[in-house]
Amino acid sequence: MGALEDLAKGLEPGKEILIPKNWITEPLIGWSRSILSLPKKGSLGDFRKGRLHVHDMGDHYAMHKDRVDPWEDPWKHLASDAPKALLEAAVFIGVVTMWFFIRRIKGI
Repeated sequence: MGALEDLAKGLEPGKEILIPKNWITEPLIGWSRSILSLPKKGSLGDFRKGRLHVHDMGDHYAMHKDRVDPWEDPWKHLASDAPKALLEAAVFIGVVTMWFFIRRIKGI
């Protein structure tokens, strides 16, 4: 069928499609391994190319298009494409801040 990104034409942000690996006849040129991403059960790894994000699921890829490229604007990407991760990070930072504040008040 061709290149992986060719199958994303017309893909709306937030929608996921499953692509059998045998449909991909071109190498993944321009794709980079994603360093930080939310885990997906069964994923062997994931790659990004601009706003496209794919998870290698063994015999197929699970691909979606982000609203914002995380390399262009990481904060906007978190807010629009991964709000749960942003909320979890905010809660974690709040808990750690409160822990330090309480320790300081108690003189520990």
